[in-house]
Amino acid sequence: MKKILICVLLTIISLTLGCDRGSGSINGTSFNSALRSVNRIKPYLPAEQQLEFESGFWFLKDWSENDEKFLEWVHRKDAAEIIALAKEQFEFQKSERNPDLAEYATWDAMIQQIRDQRKLQEENKRSKNATRKQQSS
Repeated sequence: MKKILICVLLTIISLTLGCDRGSGSINGTSFNSALRSVNRIKPYLPAEQQLEFESGFWFLKDWSENDEKFLEWVHRKDAAEIIALAKEQFEFQKSERNPDLAEYATWDAMIQQIRDQRKLQEENKRSKNATRKQQSS
């Protein structure tokens, strides 16, 4: 009976720990902790949301006054909150007529351009690798 109870407890503990891995929030106690949190959360997001989450994180980093302010923004936020906060900051910067954002009509347009750039980089990388393989053969 004791063995069954121990097995049940271990199973419950394992499931509790395992189910929480991807649903975490960002640990903003330091920049390195925040970055580790992003790298831990990102793989558990749907593929189309991963780029928006990562871009939102870096967008907030770029537009924060300093690291302390940035860490305040992201601490204990989940992926959806980071994306919403980045969109809000994007709209604020657009309303301030920030010249760095003039080429983007919307947040989604900026994300789409980043997505297109990444695709192009991947295609260039693949074609270079294919060329190298042909040259070495």
